[in-house]
Order: sequence, then structure tokens, then C-alpha cells
Amino acid sequence: MTGFILAVIGVCALGVLLDVLAPEGEICKYVKGVFGIFASIAIISPVVGAFGVETGKLWDDFNEYIPDKDYVDSVFERRIEEYESYIAGSIEDNLDIECLVNIDYVQSRGEINAITLIFDGSVILDEGERINILEKAEELLLKEENIKAEKVICVWR
Repeated sequence: MTGFILAVIGVCALGVLLDVLAPEGEICKYVKGVFGIFASIAIISPVVGAFGVETGKLWDDFNEYIPDKDYVDSVFERRIEEYESYIAGSIEDNLDIECLVNIDYVQSRGEINAITLIFDGSVILDEGERINILEKAEELLLKEENIKAEKVICVWR
């Protein structure tokens, strides 16, 4: 009970201090409104605790819904692998050449740094003419995936 009384006295003291330090004008009513919400929570939480509800448990329940970082990372890695397979399949279907794809992706920025295309096989001949695989792959990625040519790196094995 003494903790509750000290909390009420502390909230009142902070209210007086806020009233003295708060700037005059439009912003003052917003500052006082926010403080009023915090003061109400500080005063009501011990009263709710007296009825047997643990207010600390409410925060524990809330933390259960925070996603596990390892799970989020594993889902992200699977998505990148699926995207790499999709791009490889698209290149193989359109250019008739086997290709491995490696995506260098920065998760924190949500940005692709580079896409490395590793080609297996020989140069494609189209009715006796050589086709520039690099240009065709870049054109395909730009058209279908909106990936800029400067982010594409082609390597032959």
C-alpha cells in the first residue's frame, strides 16, 4: 500500500514539475494530455493488481508474439533460394543454357547488391549467328524482374 501512495505522490510531483516546465501555447495541452495518460496508467496499475491481475504478465504475453529472429532469417533464406531457382529456370527456358544463380542480398536494406549468373555449356548459335548470352540474360532480367544490368555478373565455367 505504501508503494501505491508513493507512486501517487510521485505522479503528482511530476505533474507540478511538468506544469512549471511545459511551454505555453498549443503544444502545452498535448504534453499535458500525454502525461495524463501515463499518470492514469501509473495510478490504475496498482489498483488492477489488487484484484489479482498481474500487470507484468501482460507484457510477458505480449513478448510471446514477437517473432523469432532465427525463424524469420530461415524463411528469408528460403525465399532467396526460391527466387534464385526461378531466375535460373527463366534463363534456361528462354536462352536454352544451364545457369546457376547466386543472389547477393542485404536483408537490412531490402536491396539486391548483385546477381551472379554462372553459365554451363557452350555458346548458343541462332541460325549460324553467335548470340551474346550476357546481353540476352541482362535483357531478360531487366524485362521480367526489373533488375538493372549493372547488378548482373556473368561467369562461365
